Amino acid sequence: MLFAKACHATRWGKSLWGTDSDKAAVWQQMADVAGNFTGIPTMIGEFGLMDSGKINESASVWLWLDYVIRTARHFGFAMFLWDTGSFVDRTAGAWVDPTFGQVFKYAHMNDLRFRLTVKFGQPGNATVWIRQGDLIVDKTIGLRFSGNTLTGVYNGAGQALTSGTQYTASSTGVTLKASYLSSLVSGKPLGSIGTIVIKSNQGADLKIDIRYYKTPTVTTASYQSPITDYELPIPVTLNGSKLATVKAIKADGSILKDDWTIYLPEPQVGRLTWREFDYNEIDTLTVSTSILSLIKNAQQPVTLTFEFWPRYDSSNAVPITISYV
Repeated sequence: MLFAKACHATRWGKSLWGTDSDKAAVWQQMADVAGNFTGIPTMIGEFGLMDSGKINESASVWLWLDYVIRTARHFGFAMFLWDTGSFVDRTAGAWVDPTFGQVFKYAHMNDLRFRLTVKFGQPGNATVWIRQGDLIVDKTIGLRFSGNTLTGVYNGAGQALTSGTQYTASSTGVTLKASYLSSLVSGKPLGSIGTIVIKSNQGADLKIDIRYYKTPTVTTASYQSPITDYELPIPVTLNGSKLATVKAIKADGSILKDDWTIYLPEPQVGRLTWREFDYNEIDTLTVSTSILSLIKNAQQPVTLTFEFWPRYDSSNAVPITISYV
Protein backbone atom coordinates (compact mmCIF):
# COMPACT_ATOMS: atom_id res chain seq x y z
CA MET A 1 0.00 0.00 0.00
CA LEU A 2 1.29 3.47 -0.92
CA PHE A 3 0.80 6.42 1.45
CA ALA A 4 0.68 10.00 0.20
CA LYS A 5 -0.40 13.41 1.40
CA ALA A 6 -1.92 16.53 -0.16
CA CYS A 7 -2.26 20.02 1.29
CA HIS A 8 -2.85 23.60 0.24
CA ALA A 9 -1.43 26.65 2.00
CA THR A 10 -1.03 30.29 1.11
CA ARG A 11 2.38 30.60 -0.52
CA TRP A 12 3.79 33.67 -2.24
CA GLY A 13 0.48 35.53 -2.14
CA LYS A 14 -1.54 32.78 -3.80
CA SER A 15 -4.65 33.22 -1.69
CA LEU A 16 -7.12 32.19 -4.40
CA TRP A 17 -7.44 28.72 -5.94
CA GLY A 18 -9.60 27.32 -8.72
CA THR A 19 -8.16 28.20 -12.13
CA ASP A 20 -7.85 25.60 -14.88
CA SER A 21 -4.08 25.48 -14.28
CA ASP A 22 -4.63 24.95 -10.54
CA LYS A 23 -6.87 21.98 -11.29
CA ALA A 24 -4.52 20.61 -13.94
CA ALA A 25 -1.67 20.57 -11.42
CA VAL A 26 -3.70 18.52 -8.92
CA TRP A 27 -4.87 16.15 -11.64
CA GLN A 28 -1.33 15.61 -12.95
CA GLN A 29 0.11 14.93 -9.50
CA MET A 30 -2.47 12.23 -8.82
CA ALA A 31 -2.19 10.85 -12.36
CA ASP A 32 1.57 10.48 -11.90
CA VAL A 33 1.07 8.49 -8.70
CA ALA A 34 -1.59 6.29 -10.29
CA GLY A 35 0.53 5.75 -13.39
CA ASN A 36 3.69 4.82 -11.53
CA PHE A 37 2.04 2.51 -8.99
CA THR A 38 -0.50 0.66 -11.11
CA GLY A 39 -2.53 -1.84 -9.13
CA ILE A 40 -1.12 -0.71 -5.77
CA PRO A 41 -3.75 0.55 -3.30
CA THR A 42 -3.08 4.20 -2.48
CA MET A 43 -4.08 6.08 0.66
CA ILE A 44 -3.80 9.84 0.99
CA GLY A 45 -3.22 9.75 4.71
CA GLU A 46 -3.25 13.53 5.13
CA PHE A 47 -5.05 16.14 3.11
CA GLY A 48 -6.34 19.55 4.08
CA LEU A 49 -5.73 23.28 4.07
CA MET A 50 -3.83 25.61 6.32
CA ASP A 51 -6.20 27.81 8.35
CA SER A 52 -9.30 27.51 6.20
CA GLY A 53 -11.09 30.85 5.91
CA LYS A 54 -8.39 32.74 7.85
CA ILE A 55 -5.66 33.43 5.31
CA ASN A 56 -7.14 31.27 2.55
CA GLU A 57 -10.28 32.65 0.92
CA SER A 58 -13.23 30.39 1.81
CA ALA A 59 -14.57 29.87 -1.72
CA SER A 60 -11.09 28.74 -2.79
CA VAL A 61 -11.04 26.35 0.16
CA TRP A 62 -14.34 24.81 -0.94
CA LEU A 63 -13.23 24.51 -4.57
CA TRP A 64 -9.92 22.91 -3.62
CA LEU A 65 -11.60 20.43 -1.29
CA ASP A 66 -14.21 19.53 -3.88
CA TYR A 67 -11.72 19.03 -6.70
CA VAL A 68 -9.13 17.11 -4.68
CA ILE A 69 -11.72 14.66 -3.35
CA ARG A 70 -13.33 14.07 -6.74
CA THR A 71 -9.96 13.64 -8.44
CA ALA A 72 -8.80 11.17 -5.79
CA ARG A 73 -12.03 9.22 -6.20
CA HIS A 74 -11.46 9.10 -9.96
CA PHE A 75 -8.10 7.41 -9.42
CA GLY A 76 -9.43 5.13 -6.67
CA PHE A 77 -7.46 6.68 -3.80
CA ALA A 78 -8.67 6.46 -0.20
CA MET A 79 -8.49 9.73 1.74
CA PHE A 80 -8.24 10.93 5.34
CA LEU A 81 -8.82 14.58 6.23
CA TRP A 82 -6.06 16.17 8.32
CA ASP A 83 -7.58 18.35 11.02
CA THR A 84 -6.13 20.08 14.07
CA GLY A 85 -9.33 21.91 14.96
CA SER A 86 -9.70 24.13 11.89
CA PHE A 87 -12.48 22.01 10.40
CA VAL A 88 -14.20 20.10 13.22
CA ASP A 89 -15.29 21.51 16.59
CA ARG A 90 -14.79 18.42 18.70
CA THR A 91 -16.60 19.90 21.69
CA ALA A 92 -19.74 20.71 19.72
CA GLY A 93 -19.36 17.71 17.41
CA ALA A 94 -19.96 19.92 14.37
CA TRP A 95 -18.16 21.35 11.37
CA VAL A 96 -16.62 24.77 12.05
CA ASP A 97 -17.72 25.81 8.55
CA PRO A 98 -21.02 24.07 7.64
CA THR A 99 -20.44 24.66 3.92
CA PHE A 100 -17.05 22.94 4.17
CA GLY A 101 -18.74 19.93 5.76
CA GLN A 102 -21.37 19.73 3.04
CA VAL A 103 -18.81 20.10 0.25
CA PHE A 104 -16.83 17.30 1.90
CA LYS A 105 -19.89 15.06 2.00
CA TYR A 106 -21.23 15.72 -1.48
CA ALA A 107 -17.81 15.40 -3.13
CA HIS A 108 -17.41 11.93 -1.60
CA MET A 109 -20.95 11.07 -2.76
CA ASN A 110 -19.99 12.37 -6.22
CA ASP A 111 -23.13 14.53 -6.14
CA LEU A 112 -23.56 17.41 -8.54
CA ARG A 113 -21.63 20.54 -7.64
CA PHE A 114 -23.18 23.91 -6.90
CA ARG A 115 -20.31 26.25 -6.25
CA LEU A 116 -18.90 29.72 -6.28
CA THR A 117 -16.62 30.98 -9.01
CA VAL A 118 -13.27 32.42 -8.00
CA LYS A 119 -11.83 35.32 -10.00
CA PHE A 120 -9.07 37.59 -8.73
CA GLY A 121 -9.88 41.28 -8.94
CA GLN A 122 -13.63 40.81 -8.60
CA PRO A 123 -15.92 40.86 -5.58
CA GLY A 124 -18.30 38.03 -4.80
CA ASN A 125 -16.37 35.00 -3.60
CA ALA A 126 -17.36 33.70 -0.16
CA THR A 127 -17.50 37.23 1.25
CA VAL A 128 -19.38 40.34 0.17
CA TRP A 129 -17.25 43.37 1.06
CA ILE A 130 -18.74 46.82 1.71
CA ARG A 131 -16.24 49.64 2.28
CA GLN A 132 -17.21 52.31 4.78
CA GLY A 133 -17.79 55.64 3.07
CA ASP A 134 -18.32 54.17 -0.40
CA LEU A 135 -21.65 54.35 -2.21
CA ILE A 136 -23.43 51.06 -1.54
CA VAL A 137 -24.21 49.31 -4.83
CA ASP A 138 -25.54 45.93 -5.91
CA LYS A 139 -23.06 43.12 -5.22
CA THR A 140 -22.91 39.99 -7.37
CA ILE A 141 -21.80 36.60 -6.06
CA GLY A 142 -20.47 34.60 -9.01
CA LEU A 143 -21.85 31.06 -9.17
CA ARG A 144 -21.38 27.97 -11.30
CA PHE A 145 -24.63 26.03 -11.05
CA SER A 146 -23.34 22.82 -12.68
CA GLY A 147 -26.82 21.95 -13.91
CA ASN A 148 -28.49 22.59 -10.54
CA THR A 149 -31.37 24.92 -9.80
CA LEU A 150 -31.37 27.77 -7.29
CA THR A 151 -34.08 27.16 -4.68
CA GLY A 152 -33.65 30.23 -2.49
CA VAL A 153 -31.49 32.76 -0.67
CA TYR A 154 -31.82 33.02 3.12
CA ASN A 155 -30.48 35.29 5.83
CA GLY A 156 -28.60 34.08 8.89
CA ALA A 157 -31.87 33.56 10.79
CA GLY A 158 -33.17 31.22 8.08
CA GLN A 159 -35.68 33.70 6.64
CA ALA A 160 -36.07 33.68 2.88
CA LEU A 161 -34.98 36.82 1.03
CA THR A 162 -37.44 38.23 -1.50
CA SER A 163 -36.47 37.67 -5.11
CA GLY A 164 -36.54 40.85 -7.16
CA THR A 165 -36.50 43.13 -4.13
CA GLN A 166 -33.64 41.91 -1.96
CA TYR A 167 -31.81 39.87 -4.59
CA THR A 168 -31.92 38.82 -8.22
CA ALA A 169 -30.59 35.64 -9.82
CA SER A 170 -29.14 34.82 -13.23
CA SER A 171 -27.30 31.92 -14.85
CA THR A 172 -24.00 33.32 -13.56
CA GLY A 173 -24.83 34.22 -9.98
CA VAL A 174 -26.88 35.94 -7.32
CA THR A 175 -26.95 39.73 -6.93
CA LEU A 176 -27.72 41.29 -3.56
CA LYS A 177 -29.56 44.58 -4.01
CA ALA A 178 -28.06 47.81 -2.70
CA SER A 179 -31.19 48.54 -0.68
CA TYR A 180 -30.88 45.22 1.16
CA LEU A 181 -27.17 45.75 1.85
CA SER A 182 -27.88 49.29 3.09
CA SER A 183 -30.37 47.89 5.60
CA LEU A 184 -27.64 45.59 6.96
CA VAL A 185 -25.07 48.36 7.25
CA SER A 186 -27.34 50.81 9.09
CA GLY A 187 -26.13 51.27 12.65
CA LYS A 188 -23.66 48.37 12.48
CA PRO A 189 -20.01 48.46 13.63
CA LEU A 190 -17.22 47.40 11.30
CA GLY A 191 -16.86 43.64 10.83
CA SER A 192 -19.31 40.91 9.89
CA ILE A 193 -22.78 42.44 9.56
CA GLY A 194 -24.63 39.31 8.52
CA THR A 195 -24.64 36.16 6.46
CA ILE A 196 -26.73 34.71 3.67
CA VAL A 197 -27.13 31.10 2.61
CA ILE A 198 -27.59 30.22 -1.06
CA LYS A 199 -29.40 26.93 -1.60
CA SER A 200 -29.93 24.72 -4.63
CA ASN A 201 -31.78 21.51 -5.35
CA GLN A 202 -28.56 19.49 -4.97
CA GLY A 203 -25.15 19.96 -3.39
CA ALA A 204 -23.85 22.18 -0.62
CA ASP A 205 -25.57 25.23 0.84
CA LEU A 206 -23.19 28.16 0.40
CA LYS A 207 -22.82 30.37 3.46
CA ILE A 208 -21.68 33.87 2.46
CA ASP A 209 -20.29 36.40 4.93
CA ILE A 210 -21.15 40.09 4.51
CA ARG A 211 -18.46 42.40 5.91
CA TYR A 212 -18.33 46.14 6.50
CA TYR A 213 -14.75 47.43 6.56
CA LYS A 214 -12.20 50.18 6.15
CA THR A 215 -8.40 50.16 5.95
CA PRO A 216 -6.75 48.84 9.15
CA THR A 217 -4.68 51.22 11.25
CA VAL A 218 -1.52 50.82 13.32
CA THR A 219 -0.05 53.05 16.00
CA THR A 220 3.53 52.27 14.93
CA ALA A 221 4.46 51.92 11.25
CA SER A 222 8.25 51.87 11.68
CA TYR A 223 10.42 49.56 13.76
CA GLN A 224 14.14 49.97 14.46
CA SER A 225 16.31 46.95 15.22
CA PRO A 226 13.74 44.55 16.70
CA ILE A 227 15.35 41.46 18.23
CA THR A 228 15.39 38.45 15.93
CA ASP A 229 14.96 35.78 18.61
CA TYR A 230 11.21 36.29 18.80
CA GLU A 231 8.37 37.11 16.43
CA LEU A 232 7.65 40.80 16.07
CA PRO A 233 4.10 41.61 17.22
CA ILE A 234 2.49 44.63 15.53
CA PRO A 235 -0.63 45.99 17.23
CA VAL A 236 -3.37 46.70 14.70
CA THR A 237 -6.98 47.82 14.56
CA LEU A 238 -8.41 45.60 11.82
CA ASN A 239 -11.53 47.70 11.14
CA GLY A 240 -13.43 44.68 9.80
CA SER A 241 -10.67 43.63 7.39
CA LYS A 242 -9.03 40.21 7.10
CA LEU A 243 -5.37 39.65 6.23
CA ALA A 244 -4.57 38.11 2.83
CA THR A 245 -0.78 38.29 2.34
CA VAL A 246 2.39 40.37 2.85
CA LYS A 247 4.68 41.94 0.25
CA ALA A 248 8.35 42.42 1.27
CA ILE A 249 10.42 44.95 -0.68
CA LYS A 250 13.85 46.39 0.19
CA ALA A 251 14.59 50.11 0.04
CA ASP A 252 16.41 49.68 -3.28
CA GLY A 253 13.25 48.23 -4.82
CA SER A 254 14.41 44.61 -4.87
CA ILE A 255 12.49 41.67 -3.42
CA LEU A 256 13.51 40.58 0.08
CA LYS A 257 12.89 36.86 -0.36
CA ASP A 258 12.30 34.52 -3.31
CA ASP A 259 13.14 37.03 -6.04
CA TRP A 260 12.07 34.45 -8.63
CA THR A 261 8.48 35.47 -7.82
CA ILE A 262 9.05 38.30 -10.33
CA TYR A 263 7.93 35.71 -12.90
CA LEU A 264 4.60 35.08 -11.14
CA PRO A 265 1.42 37.14 -11.64
CA GLU A 266 1.47 40.50 -9.83
CA PRO A 267 -0.65 39.41 -6.84
CA GLN A 268 2.23 37.04 -5.97
CA VAL A 269 5.35 39.06 -6.81
CA GLY A 270 7.50 39.59 -3.72
CA ARG A 271 4.91 38.09 -1.41
CA LEU A 272 5.83 35.99 1.60
CA THR A 273 4.55 32.56 2.58
CA TRP A 274 2.09 32.10 5.41
CA ARG A 275 3.88 31.26 8.69
CA GLU A 276 6.47 33.88 7.74
CA PHE A 277 3.68 36.25 8.75
CA ASP A 278 0.41 35.74 10.61
CA TYR A 279 -2.29 37.51 12.59
CA ASN A 280 -4.63 36.57 15.41
CA GLU A 281 -7.78 37.93 13.69
CA ILE A 282 -8.26 40.34 16.63
CA ASP A 283 -5.55 42.93 17.21
CA THR A 284 -2.06 41.69 16.28
CA LEU A 285 -0.02 41.14 13.11
CA THR A 286 3.19 39.12 13.44
CA VAL A 287 6.46 38.84 11.55
CA SER A 288 8.48 35.63 11.93
CA THR A 289 12.03 35.40 13.24
CA SER A 290 13.25 34.12 9.86
CA ILE A 291 11.97 37.23 8.08
CA LEU A 292 13.47 39.51 10.74
CA SER A 293 16.84 37.82 10.18
CA LEU A 294 16.58 38.35 6.43
CA ILE A 295 15.77 42.03 6.98
CA LYS A 296 18.77 42.41 9.30
CA ASN A 297 21.06 40.78 6.74
CA ALA A 298 19.70 43.01 3.96
CA GLN A 299 21.50 45.99 5.54
CA GLN A 300 18.82 48.39 4.37
CA PRO A 301 15.24 49.20 5.39
CA VAL A 302 12.53 46.81 4.23
CA THR A 303 8.86 47.64 3.78
CA LEU A 304 6.39 44.89 4.62
CA THR A 305 3.04 45.75 3.08
CA PHE A 306 0.28 43.84 4.84
CA GLU A 307 -2.43 43.37 2.18
CA PHE A 308 -5.97 42.71 3.32
CA TRP A 309 -9.10 41.32 1.72
CA PRO A 310 -10.71 42.22 -0.57
CA ARG A 311 -7.60 42.09 -2.75
CA TYR A 312 -9.29 44.03 -5.54
CA ASP A 313 -9.16 47.03 -3.15
CA SER A 314 -5.46 47.94 -3.43
CA SER A 315 -5.89 50.72 -0.87
CA ASN A 316 -6.73 48.18 1.83
CA ALA A 317 -3.11 47.73 2.86
CA VAL A 318 -0.79 48.77 5.71
CA PRO A 319 2.95 49.37 5.09
CA ILE A 320 5.35 48.64 7.94
CA THR A 321 9.03 49.60 7.66
CA ILE A 322 11.67 47.61 9.55
CA SER A 323 15.35 48.53 9.62
CA TYR A 324 18.53 47.68 11.54
CA VAL A 325 21.16 50.34 12.23
